[in-house]
Amino acid sequence: MNRLLSIVLATCLAPVHMLFAGDLATAFTQAGANRTQIELAIASVPADERAGMEWLVTHMPEEDLRTLDAEFLVENCNHAYEAWRTAPWHDQISETMFFESILPYAS
Repeated sequence: MNRLLSIVLATCLAPVHMLFAGDLATAFTQAGANRTQIELAIASVPADERAGMEWLVTHMPEEDLRTLDAEFLVENCNHAYEAWRTAPWHDQISETMFFESILPYAS
């Protein structure tokens, strides 16, 4: 029982970017020839937006992974974070809600 509790706690307390590591590998594979653009998007966002970009990449449809460029992804990620950070309701929106409801782009 203690081992199970340790695993659950470790998962819950792990940095967000570590939770997506396996999914990123899958996303990179699905991106095919566009992998460089996806990797560039992740590398180009500020450090405090990296978890959001990684979440976005791991939740993108395969078609978007294969076609969207880094500039589009970074620009949309930056705008989403700016909107969230400057909104009067910022403190009422969790990071999870931000990832699921504000961060996603429309392609």
